[in-house]
Amino acid sequence: MGLIDAAFVRALHLFRRIRNSFAHEVSGASLESGSHADRIREIVAPFENFQEYDKIREVVFPSIGGNKSDLFAAAAIMIILLEEAIADAKELSTYHSPIAYIPEYWRTKKEKKS
Repeated sequence: MGLIDAAFVRALHLFRRIRNSFAHEVSGASLESGSHADRIREIVAPFENFQEYDKIREVVFPSIGGNKSDLFAAAAIMIILLEEAIADAKELSTYHSPIAYIPEYWRTKKEKKS
């Protein structure tokens, strides 16, 4: 349908894999190591250069820390983007642009700390 871009689809699949893996592991599942940590790094990597991501992670999930706060912040951003798309939804046409994983208005990167 072209509503979301390929990076957004990839992130959704990674979330699904994490969820499915936890659903089938009886014990010992951790977001801090192994394939779960790798998937979280892949989900979060596109956001790491954007101040908006840091704000969400630090303000909304300050006490969680680690990969869990990274995963929650990425999920929150994705939900916000999908909610915006729903609010802006119009009749579908062949001229519709897909929802980007990194919003265009975030294109200014944060300054690196010295």
